[in-house]
Amino acid sequence: MLFAEHRIWRRLDDGRLVLYRCLERFGHGLYAVQSADAFGPAAGREAVAASDARFVELMRDESPLVRSDWHRSLQAAIDAHDRDFD
Repeated sequence: MLFAEHRIWRRLDDGRLVLYRCLERFGHGLYAVQSADAFGPAAGREAVAASDARFVELMRDESPLVRSDWHRSLQAAIDAHDRDFD
């Protein structure tokens, strides 16, 4: 199974950034948010490296087909993730 990663950034009003790690399931036109990490103003390279490591760990530990809810667009996947985790 092939997946493409899409890194989507959101800037919040309080200055924090959110990095959505989205996956596209090749050949199916479906998208899912695998994970999302928030970075405060003081976040540095270490925080981004830790986010990268968590993403790889999630991919390795459980298939995204089981772990994630799939949607017809990136926006729909992000909206569903925000509803589930806000």
